[in-house]
Amino acid sequence: MAVRVSKADFEEKVLKEKLPVLVDFYSDSCVACKKLAPVLGNAEDDYEDKIKVYKVNTNFDVELAEQYEVQANPTLILFE
Repeated sequence: MAVRVSKADFEEKVLKEKLPVLVDFYSDSCVACKKLAPVLGNAEDDYEDKIKVYKVNTNFDVELAEQYEVQANPTLILFE
């Protein structure tokens, strides 16, 4: 299951990571986000040596959502 990151550890875990990082910007109340979660978990398990998967809760980390122009939940952004 993807680990949640916040503004405090976003740079270290996402921006400085050598592997590609898929970030799921989500909300706890988003039905589509809940349906996507197991798919991302499977992808993370299947490609654990090739990609990292993290989650950002847009309700708590509004500043990150604004910085990356997240307009809707879920939004997936791949960082390389």
